[in-house]
Amino acid sequence: MKIDLNNNNLTGTLPVQIGMLTDLQYLILWGNQLSGNIPVEIGTLSDLITFDLGLNNLTGTIPAGFGQLSNLEYIFIGSGSQLTGSIPSELGQLTSLKILALDENNLSGNIPSELGDLNQLTHLFLNGNELTGNVPESFTGMSSLNILDLHFNQLESLPDLSSLSNLSSLRCYNNKLTFNDLEPNINIPEFYYSPQVQVGTQENFQLIEGDNFSNVLTVGGENNQYQWFKDGDMIPLQTTNTLNINNVFLADAGNYYCEVTNTVVPGLKLTSRLITLLVEENSDLLTLDFEPGWNIFSSTVLPGNSNLMDILQPVISGGKLKKVMNELGDVVEDWGIYGGWQNNIGNLQRTEGYKINVTEPVTLQLTGTAVRFPFNIPLSAGWNIISWPSKN
Repeated sequence: MKIDLNNNNLTGTLPVQIGMLTDLQYLILWGNQLSGNIPVEIGTLSDLITFDLGLNNLTGTIPAGFGQLSNLEYIFIGSGSQLTGSIPSELGQLTSLKILALDENNLSGNIPSELGDLNQLTHLFLNGNELTGNVPESFTGMSSLNILDLHFNQLESLPDLSSLSNLSSLRCYNNKLTFNDLEPNINIPEFYYSPQVQVGTQENFQLIEGDNFSNVLTVGGENNQYQWFKDGDMIPLQTTNTLNINNVFLADAGNYYCEVTNTVVPGLKLTSRLITLLVEENSDLLTLDFEPGWNIFSSTVLPGNSNLMDILQPVISGGKLKKVMNELGDVVEDWGIYGGWQNNIGNLQRTEGYKINVTEPVTLQLTGTAVRFPFNIPLSAGWNIISWPSKN
């Protein structure tokens, strides 16, 4: 028995009574406006060879009962319907199936590995759905497969299908595949793999001037080439999978991304999701309180002008400074008529401690770049005065 009412603008739903047509072999209703669910009673039509309801408006799920139809050779339920749910693993029992077309629906979940048991299948159309996960390794045994269409899904890996001698067309673009999925399959005659969705994770990083930054982009493939960009401009020398910025400056703030190409897989450029760096000025305030007489101090901030006599100018101008001395005996001191205030020490160093002699209580505030820890302090033979990480 054959029912062929294709392209007739039929509306309504499939009646459940269709399951009473036990001699039905061909049900061809493509190109209509049928809606509603596929009746589970379809699973009782044991003689059915062709089930073609493509180009309709069907909803609901694919009945698992299809797996009982051992004579079924052709299933077309794509191109315009809105079927949801997962692909029933029971379809893997249809060992006579030659064409399975479930394209342009809203199917989700993983592709069942049982589909790899369909040794007679020549055409498999799963494109235009919301399928996730991996293309099953069992697909490597589909020896009759001629066309495999997986494009516009969210698939994350693809096995090596190069051993399938009958496979002439593989479409897998607009998925989440990377070069390790594509390299083994590059010699399939009609292999359509570009574009793919962005790789990596979009992230924001809050940094402070002087920080070191490193971010690794993991993209599969043995023949990858990398180029990083900042705000759309290529960054010279940033040509590995790791973005490295040592001693971050304010000017390093911006949006970064990487373009990955492959010498074996031409015509595809994988672009990473944005990495946004926010850089704060490394500015800190240090308050130093000195008592009359000798004190010892160091600094955890480095002012923009690190000349020690300029730093001490407020104390000098207030007539409260007598002398500053480092571990070598160099001084900041008033030489009177022989030259006035002299600075034999030079610049304030983050590694050094200093002795200071004042005539009365003094508070000195320093603003500048906070010293980044850890760092090394060189020690000389004999006595040393070293810095320490205190803010007073």
